[in-house]
Amino acid sequence: MTNIQSAVAVSAHRCAHRRAGLRFLAAVLVLLSSFGLQTVLAQHEEPVALLVYYSNQDGLEVFNAEGFRYEHYFGMALLPGDRIVNRDSSAEVEVLPAGTILRIATNTEFALESIQGRNQAPSTNLNLVSGRVRGVTGSIAGNRLQVRAGTVVGGVRGTDFLFQHDPGERARLVVRSGLVELTNIDTGETIPVSEGQSADGLAEVLQVVNLTPEDLAEEFGELEFEQLDPEAVPRPEPEPEPQPEPEPEPEPEPEPVDPEPVVETAPGAELFERMANYLGLEFGAVTIEGETYSRVVLEPRIQLGRFRAAFYLPFIYQEDLFNPNEWYRPGGNNEWSFGSDYSWSNDRENALEDLARDISLKIRYIEFGQRRDPFFIRAGNLTNISLGHGLLMNRYANDSEFPAVRRLGLNLGVDGTYGGFEAMTNDVVGAEISGARLYMRPAAPLFRAALGVSAVADIYPGESLRGFNSVAVDVDKIRDADPVFLNVAADIDFPLLETNPVSLILYSEVGGLLPYLRNEYGDPDNGGLEKGLQEKVLFDWGKQELRNYGASAGVTGHVFALDYKGEYRYSRGIFQHGVYNAAYDRNRAERTIEVFQYLEDPDNEIYDIATMGIYGELGIDILRLFRIEAGYLWPWEMDDDGDLSRSDRDEAVLRLAILPGWMPGGLYGSFSYRRVGFIPTILERDGFEDADLFDHNTLVSGELVLPVAPAVSFAAGVTTTVLRDQQGRIVYDSKDRPELRSSVTLETRIGY
Repeated sequence: MTNIQSAVAVSAHRCAHRRAGLRFLAAVLVLLSSFGLQTVLAQHEEPVALLVYYSNQDGLEVFNAEGFRYEHYFGMALLPGDRIVNRDSSAEVEVLPAGTILRIATNTEFALESIQGRNQAPSTNLNLVSGRVRGVTGSIAGNRLQVRAGTVVGGVRGTDFLFQHDPGERARLVVRSGLVELTNIDTGETIPVSEGQSADGLAEVLQVVNLTPEDLAEEFGELEFEQLDPEAVPRPEPEPEPQPEPEPEPEPEPEPVDPEPVVETAPGAELFERMANYLGLEFGAVTIEGETYSRVVLEPRIQLGRFRAAFYLPFIYQEDLFNPNEWYRPGGNNEWSFGSDYSWSNDRENALEDLARDISLKIRYIEFGQRRDPFFIRAGNLTNISLGHGLLMNRYANDSEFPAVRRLGLNLGVDGTYGGFEAMTNDVVGAEISGARLYMRPAAPLFRAALGVSAVADIYPGESLRGFNSVAVDVDKIRDADPVFLNVAADIDFPLLETNPVSLILYSEVGGLLPYLRNEYGDPDNGGLEKGLQEKVLFDWGKQELRNYGASAGVTGHVFALDYKGEYRYSRGIFQHGVYNAAYDRNRAERTIEVFQYLEDPDNEIYDIATMGIYGELGIDILRLFRIEAGYLWPWEMDDDGDLSRSDRDEAVLRLAILPGWMPGGLYGSFSYRRVGFIPTILERDGFEDADLFDHNTLVSGELVLPVAPAVSFAAGVTTTVLRDQQGRIVYDSKDRPELRSSVTLETRIGY
């Protein structure tokens, strides 16, 4: 054996012993804590819940009702009002003397609202805020457990069950043995869920689903107990055998009655219900780019644990569904050719690109986990993507013109105790907008304050000028320069209070603009620009001053059902807060022209203006009937002399959601409106005479859905989209503004 091999062997041997030693130490601690349960119980005259086990000290936090964080330990007593936030650990809790045991999954938060028998509480009540928990309860007389997940409550007794709560999406119950009464408080509906069944309390139709033994094994696979024993949960004593009673006198036989006819379930109903869980179907009419089409869309769906996927198989046509030559081609691309438009022998590169593009267009989304998880990834339609607190990217969406424009975006992130990162791109096949944020928590796990850096880039802004005829700048010269718009920022996030009823987080961000030219812009010896990073856009070395930067400071959080955000904004030059938003794709050409106008004349006095503003936003769920969000930016400008004047770049935001379950017929829907230049348009200020509240500076969409039968609903939607030519390029009017069209959808949807 060589010296290197010997060293490796010794190192591996030491690592193995170290791991074995850690396992032994953990086992000893668990045994000691288990051995001391009776001692701990003896110290409490009333019933108590005990934190018996956890696998990661740093991955779990315990708070009291006032939000104070405890230092937790094996055998720790949990009292009513205590809250467990389990981010990266497995944990087990035992309720004594009832003997109920709980297994808490990672990424789970729940509160212990009451313990049966303590303070005269009639039952043990858990509030599952989010995540998954498994419970095993004894069937001894009087033992009562209730689990609440939002507006859904499960009454449990003598049961082995698991509950999964994704707020606003599902409150799913799975029963391995026993019986649970599942109730939706909003609707008042209650159904029994028994052994081998599951039900979602937030589903449009409250019903049970039968599971196979394989399904049950998969559901409970990650929630098997490691320290506590489900078989040790108290069971009732066997009842004595009843003594025989004397036979009663025979009663006279009743008159024969004709039996009622048995109503049999249609043989296809069960098959239809099962298929509706995995296959969605939409058919109806849609307006795209001013043309009306018929549409049939198949949406197969897959869900395996935290992995979910949905595919989008559209057949959009005007006259003949069975004539592929008449099908709609997004951006001029035949999305069903899969590379056959090109010669695989002579033009393999374009054939591969077309194949990748056509496959990507069939993906609605593929995701694993959610954004609050330690790891998540989503590919497909991206909605409401922000980095940091939105200085650079604020609620960006790559599907604002779906289905006229479809992209395979990518968003992924890692969130650990001491830091993490998040990254995104608007289109994997043809990336144009990409961004990332890296952050660390230097005081973790004691304090979750975070320091972060982020960057967002428009990789090919010159491509937005195809079909654009500007008199202000030379469009061809800009495209030849092949620019990249890079925005960079740094931020700090300072949570002062994080509890269920109240949270308060302070934050601040600062960032700037750094264009990059892949090629020369014009003649560098005659007023043009050299290729490379244009750092003088951010810092003027001659004047020793920062230019084209922005900063913000604010507070965000919630008070019970009210979400709030207040922010002060400051910027100089052509820097724009949250420039990468849901409207950026349609306004890229305008932004590109603005940047190059600055590059050609950076000393123009119009760029010495400082813009300030206060942005406020409130959102509230009203009686769980509907949700409303409203925000407004009030801006003003200051010149070098300190004189203040109004700014026309105000912003108005309104979002309304009607929640299912309370409107007549089960009607529900949503509406959103966002506009830059809101008040100037209403008042018809200078420069806004031709503007209207629904032009290219506005994003508006709305949808109403009416359920007409189980798994069948009728939907009507409207939105505004930009007009595009056969090659997918935006069409501009005589004033270089994108031409808009209304997109109206009327369709029937089948599936859950």
